[in-house]
Amino acid sequence: ALGAAALPTAPERPQGYALRVAPEGIAVVGADAHGLVWGLQSLRQILAQAARPPCLDIVDWPEYRVRYHHDDVSRKQVSTMADFRRVIRHLSAFKISHYTPYIEDMLRIDGLPQLGESRGAFTPAELRELVAEGERWQVEVFPTLSLAGHQENLLRLPRYRALGARTWQPPSSFEPKNPAVREHLLKVLDAACPLFASPWFHMCFDEILGLDADGFAEHVNWCCEQLVARGKTPLFWADMLYNHFGCDLLAKLHPAATPVAWDYGTAGGKAREAMPGLLRHRDQAWILAGYNSWGSFLHAPLAATQQQWANWRAVADPARVTAFGASQWGDDGYENSRDLGWPLFAACAEQGWSGVSADDATVEARFHGVFHGRHIPELARLRRLLESGLAVSPGQAWRLHRLPAPGWVRLAKAGKLATTAAVAADARKLAEARRLLAVCRRQALRERGHLDHLAVAIERLASVNLRAQAARRPALIPAALKQLAAARTAYRSAWMAHNRRENIEVSLAVFDQQADSWQALRRPAAKSAAGWNALDLGKAWKEIYPDVAGLPIGTVELAGVPFRFAPVTRTHAEITPGTSLSIAVPTRPIADLHLAVSQPRDGEEIRPGARLRLTLRGRVVFEEDLLAIRHLCDWWAPLGEHMWAGGGLAYVDPMRVRYLLTPNPPYGITCIHRFPWPVAPVADRLELTCLGSKPLQLFAITVQEAAR
Repeated sequence: ALGAAALPTAPERPQGYALRVAPEGIAVVGADAHGLVWGLQSLRQILAQAARPPCLDIVDWPEYRVRYHHDDVSRKQVSTMADFRRVIRHLSAFKISHYTPYIEDMLRIDGLPQLGESRGAFTPAELRELVAEGERWQVEVFPTLSLAGHQENLLRLPRYRALGARTWQPPSSFEPKNPAVREHLLKVLDAACPLFASPWFHMCFDEILGLDADGFAEHVNWCCEQLVARGKTPLFWADMLYNHFGCDLLAKLHPAATPVAWDYGTAGGKAREAMPGLLRHRDQAWILAGYNSWGSFLHAPLAATQQQWANWRAVADPARVTAFGASQWGDDGYENSRDLGWPLFAACAEQGWSGVSADDATVEARFHGVFHGRHIPELARLRRLLESGLAVSPGQAWRLHRLPAPGWVRLAKAGKLATTAAVAADARKLAEARRLLAVCRRQALRERGHLDHLAVAIERLASVNLRAQAARRPALIPAALKQLAAARTAYRSAWMAHNRRENIEVSLAVFDQQADSWQALRRPAAKSAAGWNALDLGKAWKEIYPDVAGLPIGTVELAGVPFRFAPVTRTHAEITPGTSLSIAVPTRPIADLHLAVSQPRDGEEIRPGARLRLTLRGRVVFEEDLLAIRHLCDWWAPLGEHMWAGGGLAYVDPMRVRYLLTPNPPYGITCIHRFPWPVAPVADRLELTCLGSKPLQLFAITVQEAAR
């Protein structure tokens, strides 16, 4: 109490509080420690927006007892400790009761070398500091630490590769039948559990490969037993139940295992439909929505995200669904800004606190008042302009930003790029966005640095805009490169203001690769050296697929081998199941073939996907069936950057298949070579037949002549 104000009565609800502002003074009473802090935060918000606060009485409590922010700090951006403390303070200001960093393998543990090495991993002391900061602000910090899947970073290290379950994809999930896995996990649990005072421990278990229902249940139960023995209540993502095994499997899981259903879309999905099934076997469950800030230069439109949260509330009765949270992800190489989403974090917090009483119409203005010190109408206008006012949206621009220069030219030629008029209109709107941002910087009283992330979004959008112009007018390439460099500088500056130095090179490399690809457009085409014949597939090139439009145009040399790719209006030839493509080849002894070819996977069995046949005047001189997993690789991320990457080079013949190029991340093309003929055959035709149930895609063929 300040002054002589009479003490109000706090509601008999967890985290409830009563706040009174009267002429005689101010008084705050909490039902518990959380409630007292939330009451003080409400007072702080009122004082931030009014020099002389009005007399009032507030009695308030949250709709959901746990309101949490899930933060991916394992796959690129990791805050400095100063920024983590700032995050905690802001979460408290918005009455977000829990914070869970997604740690994956980002904890340094004695006896487990290389965990998170060179990626900014936490030390135990840093996590203790984070927990202590949360205690000061009544924000409970608990870990999200995967004990099953999403171990791509760990399992790509030779030291730990044997811990992975072997499937057709690169290793991403532990193999629980391997005793070394549980030895590893016991070391992790012994190190991690004592660092957190919270009883909650999120053990993930999402998107697992290589486990059937029984194996899944056995591993969940073993992990739960270990956590319960250490005083923890285990949480787990429930997607493997509602997407694969069925919610009734929950009846076989440890009674302490609390399911967390997640879905990030506005439309309903399996996660929301599964809530009755989950609650049939548990008296409580958690939900996780999303902020949708990944894969874009800006977060998703505020209204759409608010609708997503409202749809979740409709199936999340607070009597049974005790936690309302949202996540932001930073999948490998996603150049999103974690700090950009504070307007969404605050709006989501209100949804979790007020439920159906949340005031979506005014939440943005109130956020400005608390976060920036005053309502800034120009900031709302700027958000709307960037979210929905551009012909090339922030999400589309993010994808284009990663597309090599030939892809821009192909899309422009094929009419799949925004029109010249639309691009010009966007350029004018981005100039207006810069003007609005300058006004916002002058008006903001606090957190001006947060506006730097909007500046980065504008500069990156402008760099995309200039590249779209340069795709049609090559004379603008120097201007596009200059703007790309400016966007790179702005991005690096904003990153370094909040994050550790580690990992920034991954995002900066995207800028640098773009610059290199645009400069390469101005170089003359490569010529095949003696002994090489990069075949012109001519009329066979009939397909254009925008996501691999970044393939080179014409002849280029890759790792010493010339390849001739499709002309500007095409990307590849497609051979449908049961059909063949016949191509003339020079009638000379063949030392080897280099085939840039791909085929989507067809299950996990190794089976023939294509047949290669060489003939001379109609007589077969060589024939081989190429196995769909052993020899061929999907064009979807052959390097296995993410667990959903197709084949992955770990599951093809390393003596026969090599990575060739990335026509647009995460798409990648492989090359098959080292054909096993005993003597150099002489042929006049090459025939490829699709044997699998999925089409075969052919990008280039180079014939290597045998030495005379």
